[in-house]
Amino acid sequence: MKRPARSGFTLIELLLYVGITSIILFAISLFFSVLLQSRIKSDTVTDVEQQGAQAVLVMTQAIRNADAVNAPLPGASASSLSLTTSSTGPSPTVFSLSGGALTLTQGVAVPIALTNDRVIVSALTFTNLARSGTPDIIRVSFVLTAVNASGRAEYSYTQMFVGSAQKRP
Repeated sequence: MKRPARSGFTLIELLLYVGITSIILFAISLFFSVLLQSRIKSDTVTDVEQQGAQAVLVMTQAIRNADAVNAPLPGASASSLSLTTSSTGPSPTVFSLSGGALTLTQGVAVPIALTNDRVIVSALTFTNLARSGTPDIIRVSFVLTAVNASGRAEYSYTQMFVGSAQKRP
């Protein structure tokens, strides 16, 4: 007597298909997790680098366009920079650090933050490299650190920025 043909899957086949599907789904989710972490790290690095480059650009342009450097004096360093800029706006123009942000103050106006709240500025130093009787050359250096409230490694990034400019004669 012949057995009737049964259609369907055996328990072993079903377990095998479920296992293979689980492994594939795990690999796909792991790939997307790594991809997301890479994108977050890239965004963090880009944010720090863009803000640092923009801050250096603003400060070096202000130094070049200044009529005089009030502080720091030649051969000295300071944590703030004061420039006389009578031809381009209110004077003095002061760059300083306030609450982890790089600020610009023109005349008696309210300070304007040059960096946003996603980064913290530290180690801000202005060095006047000029010798007596020569045009002022100011070296600017600071460290930008991405704010990492979550403590995750992909949000951690720190970079030091250095720039210099000579006051136009």
